[in-house]
Amino acid sequence: MKVSVKIVFAVVLVITLGIVGYSYIPVDEKPETEEITDQKEVDYEKLEEVVFDVIVEPVKMGTLVKRVKANGTVKAFDEIEIEANTSGFIKKINVFDGKQVKAGELLVKLDDTEKKIDLANAEDDILKSQIDYKFLKGDVQIDSSKMVEADRLKEELAELENQYKSKQISGKKYKTAKDSLQIKLIYTGTQREKVILNKSGLNAAVNKKKKAELQLSYTEIRAPFAGLIGNCDLSIGEKINQGKPVLKLFAVNKLKIEVGVLENEILMVKKGAPARVTLNAIPGKMFEGKVIYVSPYIDEETKTCKVTVEVENKDLIIKPGMFAKVELQAAVLENRILIPKKALLIRDKRPLVFTVEEELAKWKYVKLGEENDEFYEVKSGINKDEKLVIQGHYNLAHDAKVKVIK
Repeated sequence: MKVSVKIVFAVVLVITLGIVGYSYIPVDEKPETEEITDQKEVDYEKLEEVVFDVIVEPVKMGTLVKRVKANGTVKAFDEIEIEANTSGFIKKINVFDGKQVKAGELLVKLDDTEKKIDLANAEDDILKSQIDYKFLKGDVQIDSSKMVEADRLKEELAELENQYKSKQISGKKYKTAKDSLQIKLIYTGTQREKVILNKSGLNAAVNKKKKAELQLSYTEIRAPFAGLIGNCDLSIGEKINQGKPVLKLFAVNKLKIEVGVLENEILMVKKGAPARVTLNAIPGKMFEGKVIYVSPYIDEETKTCKVTVEVENKDLIIKPGMFAKVELQAAVLENRILIPKKALLIRDKRPLVFTVEEELAKWKYVKLGEENDEFYEVKSGINKDEKLVIQGHYNLAHDAKVKVIK
């Protein structure tokens, strides 16, 4: 369907006249704002100044103690496995695991009936031998001329001993000469006492008695030193064989810790140097010790040197087997300017501190030297007795106003 050109023109004309007419319609205006006649002036440049609270302490001269750190395991200073020296049945048990015992204290008693019988028999043999000895000895006088010969032979024996001790003669020659002189000495008659003792059997009887007494003593197992009992799993009536381990004994009044120190640090560690010991099992407590041994060689595999530390255990709270962290005193640097590590800041990759002068913070770069866990040595940048900011300095700027608080 065709639209007449006249109609299109008429529509466009009507729209145009409508837009022009709308622009002339009056609009309500808002009332004008009242004029401010009493406006106050504001000074934006005068702002309230910020004052920072800080804690300070004077810069001091002191001693910097460097330490070497290492880890190790606590061990008993003396630790032995006590064995039975004779076989027998257990008659009495006086100990248990963890019991503290004194040196010489009776731990276990074995049945001693058989050993007492053996001792009684040995004593009877001595009595018989003593009777034979008296009959053989008689009342024979020794020729005085033989006494002179005996004295000469004794002098030769003494001289022979000196030659052997000074390695002037061999062991073989010494033994041959000694046997010959002793035989000659016996034939002088002056050694008659020894001959009679041997012939009567008295010597053998005495030795038999000593052995019986020794075997009887083995029925009492005693502590060779003071310590704690461990691995005690015994029962009354149980048979113990000779050489069988009975229990363990740990000397724990003093303990040792063996640590490995790196080869590049070992030259700083000396025997007798103080040591500080902390234990994971006993948090919050530090124990004092000392270096008692520095190994003369470096382990080829670990490249460490073994150092042994002794630590007191008066309260017996440290147990063998505990993991220990050890700090060994390595060097003592005296008369140095020291600052606590918490006072140091790093800005622009340079170390600095803040001091206080006339209630203003002063930013100062410092040159550091040696250090330990607590302090830095300062080579230059600050001087003794300056007021060093140790708290409240993280947000400070140079010349910021500060208030020193306690």
